[in-house]
Amino acid sequence: MAGYTRVAVWTFLVVVATGTVSALLLIPVSALLTTTYGQVLVVKLVLVAAASAVALIARRSLRTPERSATLRNPIRAESVLLIAVLAASAALVSTTPAGSSQQPGPPPPVGPILPLGALAGQIGVSVAASDGQLVVRLSTPRRGDYYAVEPDQDFTLSGRIAAAGGDDSALALRGCGPGCFLAPVTWQGGENVLTLGAGAAGWQGDTVSLLVPWPTSPGGDDLARAVAATRAEGELTVYETVTSDTTGATPEPRRLDLPADFFLAQEPYADGTAPLAVRLPHQDGTVRLALGYPAAGMNVLLTLDDTGRISEETLTDTKHLVTRRFLYPEPGGE
Repeated sequence: MAGYTRVAVWTFLVVVATGTVSALLLIPVSALLTTTYGQVLVVKLVLVAAASAVALIARRSLRTPERSATLRNPIRAESVLLIAVLAASAALVSTTPAGSSQQPGPPPPVGPILPLGALAGQIGVSVAASDGQLVVRLSTPRRGDYYAVEPDQDFTLSGRIAAAGGDDSALALRGCGPGCFLAPVTWQGGENVLTLGAGAAGWQGDTVSLLVPWPTSPGGDDLARAVAATRAEGELTVYETVTSDTTGATPEPRRLDLPADFFLAQEPYADGTAPLAVRLPHQDGTVRLALGYPAAGMNVLLTLDDTGRISEETLTDTKHLVTRRFLYPEPGGE
């Protein structure tokens, strides 16, 4: 027992010292009593001090044979205090440290969400417009090991919005997490022109403009019919352009002659569904569908022809902008 207590003393001192240093790195002394994290930390320190005092009493009892019979009570008290220390540690893990750069996420959207995407230079731009607010998420391509922890990326974003025939006004953007920006917006009926200037350290940024038509309507049924009509054609020709940097020259389109079923199998909407699918207001009778895949950081804008088939597609993800134009065999042609 004496040998064990000698090891325990040194282990205890090392743990207390490293814990103290870690706490000082996470939170300034001035924030100990003014933040939730600091208050929980103070409670934990008081519990540790109490457990240490009880352990010291038990240690002294070991040196006095006539007091060894009373050792059980201090040990029981020390065990209860250590359990309380563990509970306080668990509370600290789920509490944001004072001075942390972590920002609260955006509030839940109200009503339907209009998903749109773009590529600003080398920076992926994903837009979620809902009633009264705009959420913009920026992303950059990963470097090196795809499965390694991605380092923090510094982003900048500025924006302006103008309704058709209305005044241009700056967006009051604020952070809502890594690469996330939030702004209150009052969408006007018709097309709103959203202009965003995105930047990221180490990557080429750019300015992009998006049309945000308002209001929208559900587009799930339209998507299912469009996929079925496109698949029924059997064959199609796709003119495809792909770029990972919009500041460079636009690549020449590549022609692909493919079975419609094979092409659709590669698309995120292959089964005729999407997590977010909205129908945009008609323009000269043209039907457009905006599809969003938030988990993948992907957005798709589809234009349908008079027969309900897909005639144009713009797909954006975290590092690509893909535009496609579809041609179908003439009826009765070979």
